[in-house]
Amino acid sequence: MLTADRLAEIEEHARAEGFERGLAEGRKAAAGELAKDRKRLQQLVDSIHPHSSILDDALLEQIGDLVLAIARQFIRRELKREPGEVVRVVREALAALPAADATVRIHLHPDDARMLLAEDSTDAFERQVRVIEDVTLTRGGARIQTDVSAVDATVESRLNAIAAQLFGDERNAYADPARSEDE
Repeated sequence: MLTADRLAEIEEHARAEGFERGLAEGRKAAAGELAKDRKRLQQLVDSIHPHSSILDDALLEQIGDLVLAIARQFIRRELKREPGEVVRVVREALAALPAADATVRIHLHPDDARMLLAEDSTDAFERQVRVIEDVTLTRGGARIQTDVSAVDATVESRLNAIAAQLFGDERNAYADPARSEDE
């Protein structure tokens, strides 16, 4: 016979068993959801990783561009303060030429050419030189040519050489906006 105590005991046992079963089912369901969430999170992380290296490369390029822009601005400021600096650039470029080259043509920005001729600095080069005004050149740079050789001492080529040393050879093409990326 079922007594009230026995009935309460069966009910308590059923409640405890139901609780344990519900708890186990809940944990199993939560583990499944957690595994799905973990998988989705891993997929997100995996999709971000390749893009983060692209962002790192883009950031490095932008920093490189900023450094080169600052260098260009610094060069312009220095040339305004010390316009005779072009004489040093021309001397260094002439030193790179073979000594036997007789006819030397120095291409300079018109302002630099006028300054060089006004100071009669061409006598200090120990060679017969012909100064040619070239509006395509940036102030402070020079392009030296002879019949058999040439030296590119333009501001852009010197900055590109520095950029190539800092960022590697692939940076050389990037630093010169006139060149295409296909080269």
